[in-house]
Amino acid sequence: PPSPAVPLPSARSLLRHTLLRRTVLVMRYASYALAYVSVLATVFGVAWYTHEMYVNGYKTELIAWFSAGAFVILGFPISICAIMGHLSHYYQPGVQCYVVRILWMVPLYSIQSWLCLRFKQYALQTETIRDTYESYVLYCFLYYLVAVLGGEDELIMVLKDKSPTRGHHMWPMNWCLKVSAPKKNMCLRP
Repeated sequence: PPSPAVPLPSARSLLRHTLLRRTVLVMRYASYALAYVSVLATVFGVAWYTHEMYVNGYKTELIAWFSAGAFVILGFPISICAIMGHLSHYYQPGVQCYVVRILWMVPLYSIQSWLCLRFKQYALQTETIRDTYESYVLYCFLYYLVAVLGGEDELIMVLKDKSPTRGHHMWPMNWCLKVSAPKKNMCLRP
């Protein structure tokens, strides 16, 4: 008997699959490069600030910077390894893209805080960048939760099926806020 015809994938799905494979490959190589650069930066950084402490005679600001640097050196490679793990096993891109964005918070936040201890005149600019990325991470966390809970449509169905006695606002908020049913596109914009 003849075997049933297997439908050929469309050109669009082949293009999407090829683009995804190439993107994952580029991200994997970029993560390896970042890991190697972080090891080199750690080695040169330890040598540099050890020399700084020796030359400056152990001032309290320098000791604080040294101890903070030790935690940056400890946290940065761990975060890069976690990011590399997600990028090298990128099997759920709808969820893992948000996880990687959230994981970047640790190295960015630690390096920025460490630099602010040493270069206080640039603290306002670097804190602005840090706070902007922090708000972006909160946004990514919301989308991560929506993705883990099955997507926006599934989440709306769950929220519509909940008991009407749940979700009422406590006093005094019940005077100004009304309980409303979830709507389509409550989080995501078209």
